[in-house]
Amino acid sequence: MAYYAQTFAGTVFVTRGGAIVYSLSEAKGSASAQLSSGKRLGWSLTETLVGGSASPIGSERTSTGVSYFLGNDPSRCKSGLETFESVSLGEVWPGISLALRAHGRNVEKVFIVEPGGDSSRIRVRVDGGRSLRVNASGALAVGTGLGEVTFTPPLAVQERLGVKHPVGVAYELRGKEYGFRLSDYDPMLPVLIDPLQQATYLGGSDDDVAFALAIHPTSGDVYVAGLTASTDFPGTTGGAQTTNGGGNDPFIARLNAALTTLTQATYLGGSSGDAASALAIHPTSGDVYVAGFTTSTNFPGTTGGAQTTNGGGIDGFVARLNAALTTLTQATYLGGSGGDYALAIHPTSENVYVAGQTFSANFPGTIGGAQATFGGSVNGGSNAFVARLNTALTTLSQATYLGGSVGDLADAMAVQPTSGDVAGQTLSANFPGTTGGAQATFVGSGEDVTDAFVARLTADLAAVSTTSTPTNTPTGSGAASVPTLLPGPFLFLALALASVALLLMRKSP
Repeated sequence: MAYYAQTFAGTVFVTRGGAIVYSLSEAKGSASAQLSSGKRLGWSLTETLVGGSASPIGSERTSTGVSYFLGNDPSRCKSGLETFESVSLGEVWPGISLALRAHGRNVEKVFIVEPGGDSSRIRVRVDGGRSLRVNASGALAVGTGLGEVTFTPPLAVQERLGVKHPVGVAYELRGKEYGFRLSDYDPMLPVLIDPLQQATYLGGSDDDVAFALAIHPTSGDVYVAGLTASTDFPGTTGGAQTTNGGGNDPFIARLNAALTTLTQATYLGGSSGDAASALAIHPTSGDVYVAGFTTSTNFPGTTGGAQTTNGGGIDGFVARLNAALTTLTQATYLGGSGGDYALAIHPTSENVYVAGQTFSANFPGTIGGAQATFGGSVNGGSNAFVARLNTALTTLSQATYLGGSVGDLADAMAVQPTSGDVAGQTLSANFPGTTGGAQATFVGSGEDVTDAFVARLTADLAAVSTTSTPTNTPTGSGAASVPTLLPGPFLFLALALASVALLLMRKSP
């Protein structure tokens, strides 16, 4: 082996001949992660560059040195080994070069097709896999004894006058080999396939988890929100709340569009456990709206809010900060005496819509709503809720339950000021308003398999027009996307469960 890198999934090796070997191990804690001997399962995949010639050379040397000492055999002991940010495999095919780049604990292959290069010559054979396919999202999926291993869908760009332009690209399979199919590109300019622009970690010395991300509409800055147990979360000096209030606190962070600078961060929370689960930017003011849930009775900024005190146990919260994250303009609790979780937020020019999950039979503001009474069970089944506040967060204009008797929630939102639909997941066979819908009956198990639901609400939250339960999914998944917007004064919500990571990555474009 010439080079290697540790990754999230295992170890990646590059041989002196240019083959790429993935040594994979099963995740700790999985049902089959250990044999009776106590050893973890492993699997190996090898990528060979078909018809090409590679000469691996380390590039972008780092200041870190590595040493290893295996037993008392001097031949198995090395010290001061060089480390690199990337490995160049050179011009593998005529006019086509390949490099491997290490980002955090991941490795990215970057192909560069020079003018005159024929991208169809890129052929990579995958050995060790049980199957090879392109899945519905465009990712390359390789079957192994540990399950499917996926390689992300390819991206391609060309740079013209300093501006990156997207190029159509997709995996193309031929037996055990894959390549790329390019479309709509200028053959007189280089094409970069799978360039990773930038990645960054974000966090302190304790646990940090990101749950939400938003892009500022004018500056392009990246806002991230989540929870942190760290008392040394970076960048909070000068923020709206400079110190951790106690336990887990929400954090909000602002980075430049290139992910190279942390402009500002802030804590946001009281003395008990709190978490931010949703984040959105106001379309005109640029203010930052955050939603989440809290057990704190002293959550900051609630004086003057629509609900100034915790309703009991876990309450939802909504907060508004300036774009610089230096001022908490207003916050409010949102919830009753049971558990309440604000999981989605979207501000319009006049209102702020919030959605989530509630176990409270006395959720505030539901009188006059599309569903004024709690349909679930305080001891078990929840309902989804939707609430509308003014942008100042000082008035709860209207709220409504939405759900049946077993369990329902909505946890993502896509809103237009005058139109939208609601989507989420339900375990309830008696979800309201499904008569006349595209799928009028529940086909989940009602125990551990949910149906997605799509419901049409008027913008004032006073009525449900139509509801449909279009698909059934295992618990923990739900509606994959928001349907096309339809005319009329409606609100859009969608269920969208996202993977959580604090390694932020940006691909071109």
